[in-house]
Amino acid sequence: MLKSIRSFIKQIRPDSSQQDQTNALETAVAVLFIEMSRIDGQIEQKELARINQLLDQEFDLPLEQKQALIELAEEHLDKATDYYQFTSQINQSFTPDQKTLLMQNLWQIAFSDGNLSPHEDHYLRKICSLLHLSPPKIYKD
Repeated sequence: MLKSIRSFIKQIRPDSSQQDQTNALETAVAVLFIEMSRIDGQIEQKELARINQLLDQEFDLPLEQKQALIELAEEHLDKATDYYQFTSQINQSFTPDQKTLLMQNLWQIAFSDGNLSPHEDHYLRKICSLLHLSPPKIYKD
């Protein structure tokens, strides 16, 4: 009897921990995207436009949810002391191919204004390392 009640409750209210994990991953990715636009001290409209495109492409969220995700990511970023808390969530859930795609997306944001600052370059290297990825060939000596 209890099993059937639990089963019924799960049907009408799906497992919230799965949704929480999805939300945490979306937030972690959005944090890395937002920081990419901020890292050089100049937030360019082209970078913000590219972030919006990438969030649409990756998560397919309605406009209100996407805006809420960006605001949440900005709040987390303002309180963060490092990037590990975000990259560790990604490392636990993403495959190497998904992490590589994430890095490619970060590169797109960095280059969307036509310039790669030393701060952006350092940030890209740092995130690459935290995601346990080999640096791109342009970084190899």
